Amino acid sequence: MAIYYNLFTDDEIPVAFDRLLEFINATDEHLDTGVLGARVMFHVLSSFGYSDLALKMIVRPDFPSYGYIVSKGFNTLWERIAPEPYDSVNHHFWGDITAWFVKILAGIDYNPTICDLTHIDIKPHIVADLADAAAYYDSNFGRIESSWVKENDCVKLTVKIPNGMHGVIAPQN
Repeated sequence: MAIYYNLFTDDEIPVAFDRLLEFINATDEHLDTGVLGARVMFHVLSSFGYSDLALKMIVRPDFPSYGYIVSKGFNTLWERIAPEPYDSVNHHFWGDITAWFVKILAGIDYNPTICDLTHIDIKPHIVADLADAAAYYDSNFGRIESSWVKENDCVKLTVKIPNGMHGVIAPQN
């Protein structure tokens, strides 16, 4: 969380990120954090070029992970990541994972500078274990769409933005 919220000096950030990777490796790349850490951890991993690792941690079918919940037949988020569901199986506070899918995998970063509602950056992370990704965001100016698909040795990116919007298109590897 401290990396995500910029609490480190520039010199401390690489050391802190290396420490995060040590914690992740110590859990065999399983999710081992509370809801607040889970909300930001995948974004941090992606900001350092580790979107493949983030996706692996999210979709793995064994406990603890989001994929584990799906493997049990659920399509809602449990109150907590646990071997079995608790009283409630519909808790949105684990739901920032959806924002990660939209912003990182599809690459839709709406109003990234928080200064210009007509600015949109499209920076999808092309991860090895996915053949394609697609998402949309309904902005004040209309629907923003981004999708990519791997075709042979290439990636085909399709972007649709409303008239009057501007930004940058820069796929990430």
